[in-house]
Order: sequence, then C-alpha cells, then structure tokens
Amino acid sequence: MKKMLCALGMSLLVAGGAQATLIFQMDFNDADGNQSMTDRGTTGATGSFGGNATYSTDVASVNSGGYSGSFDGTSGAADFGDINALDGLTAMTITAWVKSTHTTLGGPSGSARIVSKRTGANGHDLYYHDTDNELEFVANSSPVANGGGAISAGAWTWIAVTYNGSNATFYTGDGTTLSAGDTVALANGAINSNAEALLIGDRAGGGRTFKGLIDNVRIYNSVEDSASLSSIMQFNDVIPEPTTFGLLGVGAGLLMFIRRRLA
Repeated sequence: MKKMLCALGMSLLVAGGAQATLIFQMDFNDADGNQSMTDRGTTGATGSFGGNATYSTDVASVNSGGYSGSFDGTSGAADFGDINALDGLTAMTITAWVKSTHTTLGGPSGSARIVSKRTGANGHDLYYHDTDNELEFVANSSPVANGGGAISAGAWTWIAVTYNGSNATFYTGDGTTLSAGDTVALANGAINSNAEALLIGDRAGGGRTFKGLIDNVRIYNSVEDSASLSSIMQFNDVIPEPTTFGLLGVGAGLLMFIRRRLA
C-alpha cells in the first residue's frame, strides 16, 4: 500500500510540473473583456500599438466579445518585444482570426504580415500572399510554403499553420467548419533564434502592414491536431491548467480517502 501511495504522489507531482504547449495568446483584451495588450499565454509580455494601429470592437461571431487589433495597411503594428520562448522551436502552431478590409479577393495585399518574428534567415513569418491567393509561412528563409486557399475580403476567417521542421500544414475555418489540412513540404528545421520583436500586423522594418482586423493570435510549441484546432477556433479550449498545489490538494484528499477505507 505504501508503494501505491508513493506512486500516486509521484504521478501528481509529474502532472503538476507538465508544461502547457501554449506559449503566446493575444486577444487584445483581458479575461473580463477590457482592453489589454498583455499576453494571456505563458510569457507575461505586454505589447503596445505603433503607428496607426489601435483597438476595434469588431470581433468574430464565435467570440464572446472584447476587442481585436485594427491595422490600416499604411503603418503600425502590435509590438511585443523579443520573446525568447519563441526562439529555437522544433515544432510550432500559429492560429489567428483575421478580417481583411482590402477590397480585392484574398484580402491582404502586398504580403501583409499577420504574425512575424523574423530577420534575414532567422525566425518565422505568417502572411497572405496575394499573388498566389494563399497563406504563406516562412521558417527562417527560403524555400517557403504556400497553402490554405483564398481568404475572402470583408469576412472573419480563422487561419492556422502547423510546422514540424519538415512540413507546414495550413488550415482555414469559419468558426463552425475547419478545412482539411493542406500539407506542403518545408524542411527548414528548427526555427532559428533572433532578437527581433514579435509583431502582429507588420514585419520588422515595416512596409508589410496588414489592412483590417486581427484577433486571438496564438502560438504553440507543438503541432496541434485537427481536433485541437477545431476547439481553438471555437474558443472551446479554455480550460485552466491544474497547478502543482491544486493537484497535491487533490492527491491529499485521495490519500485520506484511501486511509479511511483501510482503517
């Protein structure tokens, strides 16, 4: 019995020390719906708007309210500084809700950046390539990967890309239906480290400003499967991570129950 109790305690400790795969989450509001640029993931980073970027109350219909980030296609981004936790990733998933106000099919023009932390051959970029009418993902440098199909202007669209060092897989969704994954070979290895800021709505150096709205940007240090992506898209995945102390509390209760049963 003592061995069983020790094993139970060790299992709880291991579970309590497990790391969540979500690194960064930007909703442009806090849990109460107030304007906020503080990461709701794990980094604690707080960003700021530059140029003409600002808040908007226009959000996707599956969202319960709050704010999104608004970008005018001319200048400005949401800048969160250099986040070291995003360097050197061997796997990653980036998701976001986007609504382009560009007037042509495909929305974003001029390779407008959605999420970027890249300089030269180091880092990553996710944007819409209006020549190919598809999303484009850059891991470090060329070759790059395109996929996911066209994004309609003036409508909220959920987008995602997963990357495992060998392939990039693109998804789009409307809040109800998630597309099948569009997998493209991209054997660029781990994401190289750099000292650039994580930007939403533009790239380092400017000149690739998104025109429209971006919301609920998430970055994971894992390749999320389609079931997980559907939950993320529908905001059904917000389950608090159990803390070590919480698990130990549960464990203590279980131990007391076992002892009483044996008494």
